[in-house]
Amino acid sequence: MRRRNVAKRSRKPIPRFATEAEEREFWATHDTTDYIDWSKARPAVFPNLRPSTETISLRLPAPLLADLKALANERRLQILGWLKDPRAHFPPQVDGDLVRDGVCGVLIAQKLAISAPTASEHLRILTQAGLIRPKRIKQWTFYKRDEKRIAEAKRAFRSAW
Repeated sequence: MRRRNVAKRSRKPIPRFATEAEEREFWATHDTTDYIDWSKARPAVFPNLRPSTETISLRLPAPLLADLKALANERRLQILGWLKDPRAHFPPQVDGDLVRDGVCGVLIAQKLAISAPTASEHLRILTQAGLIRPKRIKQWTFYKRDEKRIAEAKRAFRSAW
């Protein structure tokens, strides 16, 4: 792996904060890359850390936040997994081809063992995030993955962290 000759960027010193609220306000209005060289960051492991019930705030681009919300549910992840290979997970349909047109929302609800309105809400969230595309055929709505948009979301996640 070749290293590029990059001039070292001088970093600003991190100020001392009197309170946690003061620190939160500071980081909400300042770019961390002016203070921290993230290229030297390493993963941290805190084996004794207990989950907190305290609310935190993250500054993320709106599309990335929509993706995060859509993927933060186990059932929506299941749906995306099933739609990756619909023939392996769903029976043949009367209307619409499983691969070309997508999977009927009714079949997705049945596979999840949930009501149609609940499945519809999961599918709406995935659709709004652009991760799946709906297609109407007769009175039915069929859903398939948007592979291009999913690849974009993966790239955005990798570059955001």
